[in-house]
Amino acid sequence: MATTKVRYSQIKTGLPAGGDVNYNDVSLLLLMNGANGSTVFTDSSNSSLSNSFLGVNISTAESKFGGSSAYFDGNGDYLAVASSSGLAFDTADFTFEGWANITTHLNAPKMFTNWNGNPFSTNNWSLHIDHPTNSQKVSFWFYNHSGSSPLLVSTSSISTNTWYHIAVTRSGNTFRLFVNGIEEASATSSASIDGGGSFPVEIGGDSIATDRYLHGYLDGLRITKNVARYTSNFSVPTAAFPAFESKEGKKMVVGSNGNIDLQ
Repeated sequence: MATTKVRYSQIKTGLPAGGDVNYNDVSLLLLMNGANGSTVFTDSSNSSLSNSFLGVNISTAESKFGGSSAYFDGNGDYLAVASSSGLAFDTADFTFEGWANITTHLNAPKMFTNWNGNPFSTNNWSLHIDHPTNSQKVSFWFYNHSGSSPLLVSTSSISTNTWYHIAVTRSGNTFRLFVNGIEEASATSSASIDGGGSFPVEIGGDSIATDRYLHGYLDGLRITKNVARYTSNFSVPTAAFPAFESKEGKKMVVGSNGNIDLQ
């Protein structure tokens, strides 16, 4: 019996090229795409988390990718993402990341935060842009571990009207802060942190600390649970984060019905 060999490239998988090998671990993906003035902020992860907004809108005046971003006017604007098990981190690895472009230096604007008003006895956290006590630097506050001092502080300062890729990762007990792909701070802790399991993750500000809102733009925000995407210096993304799974590393499996699936 003759055997017919078929090249992988000859089979149409139905999946586009590219994608994210860790897409199934993405808990939140806000690409900030839309028409100018829109107030629809779609979560493009598999979680499809709902969110509520106060004063935030889509703007085409600035963007990193896609022609639009989320605009925050610094006067009470924020997004609140619904609580989810995918945002409850405990001691799991994670990656918080996104693009920020601030218009004005204000008092400790927050890129991401999980704050419930009682920071020094709980495991809440905040990723600040432009913290006043740290010379306009990025800082990550992990209250269960570090109390009234930041766990991580960038070495570089943030300028206005400039896009920065900002990321915080946890790999085991090591926390790292990256600005534009450069590791600028690291620290170790075995403590647990919360996320959105008991309180929403808020973006650009929060409902408790009413003086710490962001004035500027955010684009391409992504939270990945169980994966520390960056553990050393890296090249920053040159395109918007993909909103689908990569076929890299998958095998073609012929099922009993004759269909070929990627697994």
